[in-house]
Amino acid sequence: ATARGKVQVPGLGDPNVREANSVAVIDVSTPAAPRLVTFVRTGRPFGAGVHGGSSPCGILAAGGRVFVANTNDDSISVIDAATNTVTGEIPIRIPGLETLRGVLPIGLAWHEKNGWLLLAFVGRGKPDNNANDNVQVCISRDRGDSWSKPVVAASGRSWEPGMIQLDDGTIDLFYSSEAQWFPGTDVQQEILLISSSDNGQSWTSPRRVAYTPGMRDGMAVPVLLA
Repeated sequence: ATARGKVQVPGLGDPNVREANSVAVIDVSTPAAPRLVTFVRTGRPFGAGVHGGSSPCGILAAGGRVFVANTNDDSISVIDAATNTVTGEIPIRIPGLETLRGVLPIGLAWHEKNGWLLLAFVGRGKPDNNANDNVQVCISRDRGDSWSKPVVAASGRSWEPGMIQLDDGTIDLFYSSEAQWFPGTDVQQEILLISSSDNGQSWTSPRRVAYTPGMRDGMAVPVLLA
């Protein structure tokens, strides 16, 4: 209902059509005229035991493959960039976090030199406050078959981590944070940046990279320009 009365909203249709919970492949070889090539579905489809879409979010391209973090599935889909087909699914099972309902994986980084896959996710505590919430990072040294014990990279009410590796090997992690204002009557949000020079095993103190009062800056998507 709205202030002007009821509004009829058509249903979204079948949740398992190829456009739903998928990655759109777009050809930008002609920048002025980008072209949709196809959709690639990732994660588990709706059905028994699946109560929401896979919600593909973090994307990483490396070595002819595209890694896609499925936020609601706690998994990573591996797509062959040449054929636009899913060639594997990596379930995220992190030691010590098995009892949680999920870890909302988003940020991905690939360490080119040693072949490590890095994953950033949100640690939401109970109660949900600055003392119990954080951003954590874990490492797979075998392309996702197993994961290291998580490292707390940043503390406070935070979410939406996104990572990128620079040419010198430094890993930058951007994330959204309410920590500075929480709790309060006018909780704001900013984007903070932390960095790691040892393959994600330790991180710098956060620094602000974006803040617009009243606008809740967030969902940073780092891109490395050639």
